[in-house]
Amino acid sequence: MGAISKQDNRLLRTLLVEAAQSAVRFDPAFRKEYQHRCHHKHHAVAKVAAARKLVVRLYWMLRTQTPYPDVFASRAA
Repeated sequence: MGAISKQDNRLLRTLLVEAAQSAVRFDPAFRKEYQHRCHHKHHAVAKVAAARKLVVRLYWMLRTQTPYPDVFASRAA
């Protein structure tokens, strides 16, 4: 819960941003939201926001024991 801060684990934060970049590259809905945010904020801020969004999706995957496409479909509705 909350923001991704600089007090968190540095390696984990780096890996999350890398994973979010991959999600932006391969998930059209994720890319659309990232590009929309890039028009309003700096691209680094948009990357961290995408990483946080990915973390929320991963949390729901673990909590509900569902695969990624199903989590995305249920959260988008």
